[in-house]
Amino acid sequence: RSNGELGPQEDRIDESTMNLNVSADWIPRATTSVQARAYYAMFDESSEATLAPPASTPLAPGALDERLLKVDGSFSQIFGSQQQLQGGAEYWRDEYSGINRLRNDAGEDASISTAWLQHRLTIGGRVTTTLGLRTDHHSEFGNAVSPKVAANARLGSGVFARASYGRGFRAPDIGQLYYRFLNPSSIYQVIGNENLRPEFANSFQVGGEYATPARRARFGVNLFRNDVEDLIESVSLGFAATPAQVVEIMTREGLDMSFRPVAGRLLLTYKNINNAVTEGVEVDGEVAITTRLSFAGAYTYLDAYDDVTDLPLTGRSDHSGSVRLMWRHQAAGFTANLRGAFASEWIAGRATVAGGPVVTYAPGDGVL
Repeated sequence: RSNGELGPQEDRIDESTMNLNVSADWIPRATTSVQARAYYAMFDESSEATLAPPASTPLAPGALDERLLKVDGSFSQIFGSQQQLQGGAEYWRDEYSGINRLRNDAGEDASISTAWLQHRLTIGGRVTTTLGLRTDHHSEFGNAVSPKVAANARLGSGVFARASYGRGFRAPDIGQLYYRFLNPSSIYQVIGNENLRPEFANSFQVGGEYATPARRARFGVNLFRNDVEDLIESVSLGFAATPAQVVEIMTREGLDMSFRPVAGRLLLTYKNINNAVTEGVEVDGEVAITTRLSFAGAYTYLDAYDDVTDLPLTGRSDHSGSVRLMWRHQAAGFTANLRGAFASEWIAGRATVAGGPVVTYAPGDGVL
């Protein structure tokens, strides 16, 4: 039961889910391994709604149908005691349809084909280097090549240093491209943006770790920076009160009117931010208080901003972390955990109204 735009309403929602998975492992010899996997998931949802008694007027039905198929294979080959070669291929396909879900109720689909290769080399028992290359072919956005290079060095007893660079690729998902969802209980609508471009990111990390003898205590630190091109963000375009305002907003943003937006609702969509930066530091550690009791914690400081406007990004907390107290009885095979997590306030939304820009903050929280 909820309060919709026409008053109190009652909804009946039926859902069905199926997940299938099969995998195979083959070890033709001690230095070679091969693995293959296939995964299929199905989700169907149908809903019927009526205005609550005494009106009992039928409302528009809803439906959601999604199919996901993923097939992949990989191999690993060890050469001597210092080299390892790994590689694989993957195919992924997503199909999405329904009523009040997409611009086209008949649905949309997208697929990605991937191939990757990685070489690992150990030098002198102290330094390990990793070189990798990944290529993706997206049915909508074509090809993308992503290299990777990393190194890990043992500097002394219990002291390790590491550094890495990688290029990343992420295409918009079907919803970000083609959503057309009018929430029946809240006064907002989500409209997709078929003009979205894929994200590309250059990621840099430098860090280290220290562990005491027998690893009774461990401490790690990691500095990171991600330079993202065309970051995809959810944005509010404001409240469209009249059909003329709907047309004006859609035209201004270059959105297609075939998404059938309506007046009298807040209008949300997705946009590419020209360039964005996420950088910060992560620290984590663990200490054994007794042979059975240990404490661990982690903290992240994140500075995330639009590299063009210098405005903070939405949906990201500056400060976040976690703690864990664990008690283990080895002989009985029993483990108990007490966990906690926290995050500082974050920007939930940013919009422009007649009085100027408005920023909405979500409060920080903690969970134990």
